[in-house]
Amino acid sequence: MAALGSAARELARRVSGGRVELRPDPLRCRLRFRGLTSSDEHSIDLTFSFTVAALDQPAERQMLAETFLSDRDAVTAEDVAAHFSAALREAAARMVESQNAEHWLGDSDRAPIIEALRAAAGPVAFASGVELFPPFELSVESPTVQREKLETMQRKLTERRAAGQAEHVQRAAELLRQFQSLRDAAPPGLSPGKILEQVSPADRGNMLETLLLASSSSQGEQTLWAVAGPNLVRIDARTAPPRCELIPLPGDLGPLRSVQPAGDGSEQLLIGAQSGVMTVDPQKPGEATRYVDRDITSPLGFNSVVRAGEMIWATHGEAGVVAWNAGDGDKPAFKIPPQNSAEGPRNAIALDDARILYSAGGAVFSADAGGTCTGVFASTGTVIYIAVEPDQVQIVRADGTIDSLDRLTLQRVTSARHCGEITAAAPLPWLGTTRLLLATADGPVCCVGSDDPLVTQYASPHRGLRAVAAAADLIAGLSADRQRIVLWKSWDGRQPAAEIHIGSIARHRAADVCFA
Repeated sequence: MAALGSAARELARRVSGGRVELRPDPLRCRLRFRGLTSSDEHSIDLTFSFTVAALDQPAERQMLAETFLSDRDAVTAEDVAAHFSAALREAAARMVESQNAEHWLGDSDRAPIIEALRAAAGPVAFASGVELFPPFELSVESPTVQREKLETMQRKLTERRAAGQAEHVQRAAELLRQFQSLRDAAPPGLSPGKILEQVSPADRGNMLETLLLASSSSQGEQTLWAVAGPNLVRIDARTAPPRCELIPLPGDLGPLRSVQPAGDGSEQLLIGAQSGVMTVDPQKPGEATRYVDRDITSPLGFNSVVRAGEMIWATHGEAGVVAWNAGDGDKPAFKIPPQNSAEGPRNAIALDDARILYSAGGAVFSADAGGTCTGVFASTGTVIYIAVEPDQVQIVRADGTIDSLDRLTLQRVTSARHCGEITAAAPLPWLGTTRLLLATADGPVCCVGSDDPLVTQYASPHRGLRAVAAAADLIAGLSADRQRIVLWKSWDGRQPAAEIHIGSIARHRAADVCFA
């Protein structure tokens, strides 16, 4: 099974002699159904994720071979998803049209769709030699409901603002209607930032504030997480005051150093520790999957962790880049030594299923699943953040420079500087795109767009934040002494909404924060 195991997305393969080899562990599959119609004629988009495994009995092997391997040598997770697509789409359409859009957009109302999809998948799976397993995950979106919420945001604004701000609310609603009118008239694919440029400069700040509020109202709430000492910290940041829950994690890898979302639509977190990393389901922290590097004796830890395809990658200031096969955490698959003796690797991020980008000092490198490292781009300013977007890669440097690279060629397209020295950066989601949050060394957090000139700010007494993170409605910053987490509403940067003394709660300073 070595050959099949190395194929990241293969479920089965026909080998010499006509034998069919099966993957021993299951695979995750994802189906997206666009343009379904609810009873109130809203457009509904569904994304359904499930686990599939090949059944290891002679009859099932034969059915799998007849279904998938008659015209190919291997069957992938994508092939399985495509085979189920027609039957599951039909079942989803019947179920969606039975209720209005708001019914399905509520998290508690999605179970009937999942059950309908499971029922529709049963006969297909039975005849194909495979079986579906949980977790079954379903996300529901409605582009027409989001548009309707934008068009009726005056009511939302009125509910969120104090009664004495009626004049401001009216102005914000007018700006929102103006933006929607510009968006309707714009060519398809024009970004929100480019549309914002068409607004008069005096109104851009107020319009951005309104659009951030509208965007936050139409997206699901994410949880704020922190790591401090041996604990993962779940923070309910939307209560007054915010509530914190300490979740002890297995301590054999040493103190925790970093936390990031898995980025695959699941609730899993990727956590860096002193001598290894973990993938953690916050609902089952005791079942964390460990990835260990027993050669590390450094007091430093893994400062970033990312999953790309079927590999777990992590960066370490002294050990370099360490990669594990997702199914084998006992020892690394390979290591890439540090390229810069003064500044070690950090800021790992997936470029695609087979490659990552990371930084060391002022240089950016790519690494692939074979362990090959290639220099991408270098400059004098230390890289503090890398963002991979659909068409570009943005490199944020400590001197305030932001280099934009073409995602396909990794060649620099533009370079700009919006503020002074930067200590941390993160993306702020809005209207299907992102803006960049830049924590300055001696001032507020600046918010900039990649394709518009507007710069807004989030003010607080704190300077030189160690980390920032953002959801659609909230922004979090970790203070320079790592004792406090500062919170802002995404649409109101005039002053913090709350502050958490995480040091007194966790009895340790926080090392990192993220939303997931």
